Amino acid sequence: MCGQTARGPSAKPVSLMIEAYKDYSPLDSLNRCGVARACLGPETLPALGERRGEIGHVLPSGWHATCYDKSLVSGESLYNRTHLIAWCLSDEVDNPKNLITGTQYLNQGTMQPLESRVVDYIRQSGNHVLYRVTPVFQGHELVARGVQMEARSVEDEGAGVSFNVFCYNVQPGVAIDYATGDSRRDDQVPRATLARKGYLLGDEEALAASGEGSGAPQAPSYELNFNTRRFHLMTCRSVGDIAAHNRGRCRLDRDTLVALGYVSCGRCRP
Repeated sequence: MCGQTARGPSAKPVSLMIEAYKDYSPLDSLNRCGVARACLGPETLPALGERRGEIGHVLPSGWHATCYDKSLVSGESLYNRTHLIAWCLSDEVDNPKNLITGTQYLNQGTMQPLESRVVDYIRQSGNHVLYRVTPVFQGHELVARGVQMEARSVEDEGAGVSFNVFCYNVQPGVAIDYATGDSRRDDQVPRATLARKGYLLGDEEALAASGEGSGAPQAPSYELNFNTRRFHLMTCRSVGDIAAHNRGRCRLDRDTLVALGYVSCGRCRP
């Protein structure tokens, strides 16, 4: 477990005694993954230069080998076998309790930048990170609507890494039947509309709907421009110039926004 050793009678300061672990929920009756928890550290990471093994034999719930034109989906394949706790963090390759059906947009667009941030922190600091990823299914649907990613560094009490983000399992321009995993091209849904609904980051409303823990640290609110991918202070004069369909508010810390590819406004300098 991650914790602190008990203090002796002299009450002298003591160091943290950290034990890394990984814990995956059993698959349910529909073969769906549950919550994945871990205390990550240098000992859970794969060796530098190591290559991940094959995972193509794992068929997560709702899996379809569906391809679209490259102009719509980069790499053509709509779905990836998506690790809840990334291989680069856990050294877990083909554990079926750790793989869901996720869009390229979910896997590479929103989850991967956050995972890279945690990997970099661990490698640079040698510290540990409490980590939890929760796939969110509705009813008996086979494909998750998204995942809630939570992380907090242990030794420095969240100073290095602390985020709580809901990432939607969507692909702009594609309509997904979450009950079965079937999909179809949907040119009627513009990217900006998806962004406005919180599909790019998970806005405050989305986080509340996902059941965000009340004990999570609260970051300041920022106004986002989904078109320019800039974030602003709520009082910034530039906010009023953002078209309604390109504008949204989120409560994510600055480092998380930067990790997700956003840049700060040059006027208000958040």
